[in-house]
Amino acid sequence: MTTHPCRHIRVVLFAGLALGSGSACAQVLTNGDFETGNLTGWTTGGTNAAAVIRASDITPSPATATVPQPPGAPATNYFAILSNGPGDLGGAAQFYDANTTSDYDLGTLSQTITLPFAPAVISFDWNFPTSEQDQGDTFDDLFDLRANNTQIWSGSSCKNNGSNYSNFPSAPCSGLAQNTWTVTGAAAGIAQNTQLRFGIGSWQHVCVPLPSSLTAGSAVTLRYAVLDQGDASYDSALLLDNIRIASACDATRNDALRQLSNTSGQNVTLKNGSIVVRPVTNTKPAIDDSGTSAAFISNANLTADNPNLLAQVFTWNGASFARATPLIVDATGNINGVALSGALDSGYKGRYVAIAAQLTSSGSAQIYRYDRSSGALSSVTATTNCDTNGQYALDNVNPFISTDGSRIAWESECASLTGAANGVKRVVYADFNGTNWTGKAPFTDLTSCVARNPRLNRSGNGRYLAFESTCNPTLTGNTAGNTVVFRYDTTKTGVTAFVQEMTGSSTALAASPSLDSSGRYTLYLSVNASSGHSEIWRYDATAASNTQLTTTSTSTIFLDVYAAGDSTRFAYERQDLGTNFSEVGYGTISGSTATLTPVGQGYANPLGGPALITGARIGMDTTTPVVTFYSDFDFLGTNTDVNSELFQARGQ
Repeated sequence: MTTHPCRHIRVVLFAGLALGSGSACAQVLTNGDFETGNLTGWTTGGTNAAAVIRASDITPSPATATVPQPPGAPATNYFAILSNGPGDLGGAAQFYDANTTSDYDLGTLSQTITLPFAPAVISFDWNFPTSEQDQGDTFDDLFDLRANNTQIWSGSSCKNNGSNYSNFPSAPCSGLAQNTWTVTGAAAGIAQNTQLRFGIGSWQHVCVPLPSSLTAGSAVTLRYAVLDQGDASYDSALLLDNIRIASACDATRNDALRQLSNTSGQNVTLKNGSIVVRPVTNTKPAIDDSGTSAAFISNANLTADNPNLLAQVFTWNGASFARATPLIVDATGNINGVALSGALDSGYKGRYVAIAAQLTSSGSAQIYRYDRSSGALSSVTATTNCDTNGQYALDNVNPFISTDGSRIAWESECASLTGAANGVKRVVYADFNGTNWTGKAPFTDLTSCVARNPRLNRSGNGRYLAFESTCNPTLTGNTAGNTVVFRYDTTKTGVTAFVQEMTGSSTALAASPSLDSSGRYTLYLSVNASSGHSEIWRYDATAASNTQLTTTSTSTIFLDVYAAGDSTRFAYERQDLGTNFSEVGYGTISGSTATLTPVGQGYANPLGGPALITGARIGMDTTTPVVTFYSDFDFLGTNTDVNSELFQARGQ
């Protein structure tokens, strides 16, 4: 894979110490927003029923025919129409979608480009108003997009009865009653008089990977097509706008993705005779129950009091940033992780921040709690250099805090807390009595098994604690020592306090547990060790049952899952191992399955490193899912210097 000019351009000129970081994203497509008012750069084919029109070219000129505006872009007036009408245009019969019903009136709109970088995506806004919404199942008009004749996206008419006769998936229905709208403007050319019997509904937004076989410099013909299926009379039309080639994209405009942080610059220091350049990074976000407040680690100068770009803990209250000023970490220290409490009251959401930090390189990492309301910083731990390999930054890490801020769970390698040997990773937690913190270990056997990734349920003091472990705290369920998921009830003692929520076997692994508000449901990833293929599962403690919620291709793996407080939503991160195409988004659970809605998509590090779109966390703002994550992608044209930034999307 070739790094392209929209990603990772780091220029360092040591003479004079001039540094720069930027992006050169020239528009690859010609007239992708159709603001020329015509089809300049595009070629029509088939029936040639394609044109550029405005909402005023449609009678009764509905507001819903106006394309949504891309964030940060000037208002647009024009969009393309690709019609299979009006009526019978004489297009020859064919079996375009390979089912047994003939398709007619093929119309195409295409453009050939030279791909300047690879891998790449194509994103665009689209709409497919159709007159077939109430017609028989076999009258299922089609559309698709092909790159060098490889189909990469497709769809067919929505049906009021929910059927889908074509091999292509159904588009959304308009949501409107039958009331014929007509393309009347002369600018529509051959498409003039196209009749849309159910009007025009909401616009959609899509981001599609281009074929992985393409390389930088490849000639690529992008071709949109529409056809009539089953007849050549009732009209449908594909509307298109804001077509763009990039490496990453806002996956859905309906979900209002925005960039929270907007940093620039790099820190330059001279160490041991060498110049060290440290780009600005914003990492590891945590959210409150509503998702509207966040805490994260950054070395940016977000509040104008961090000019040396040292790692700091910052918070976001929905409108502005603040820094945890009592926490002082020097240039040799380290902040491992943060967690944010829930919405204690309407005036100050996410009051408490749990922090894992090593103040200096020679000191042990400790757990702290920062009170955003009072400004007080309290020490939860006071251990001394426990890691047997001298990696003291790993002594106490990965904290998680209860909704009321009175309980913090974390990973520790300190025997004084875990009851195991120094250097053995275990899960511990501490309770605050108003004055002091009291540490507790769910189990204290001395074997070398490990436990990690603790998550409390997001209600009150977090009665339930989920974690992944190779241990066998139930004494019977995990004798093989596999990595499985457990739930611990803090109100109980002994083996009865544990429930093994995922059955271990010779090939099964489990990771990334998280709990809903009640503690009834645990979401986690289950991985088959032989294939590395992971899916999202849910354990129901009331029914004592596991359900696999997702089923994806064998090349796709889920990297993380995070449950919202309600029992129906979660954030996820996944990646296609074949193409390195990566995405974050949210899932909605219905029965035994989950529907995934991506909010940010792009390609992983082309040099083979980890995905650079990660850390997705979700909260529920009343009934609206809010997803926060970090990435160095330029989804919206607002991150051209490709620093790692925080993004947030509001769902539906």
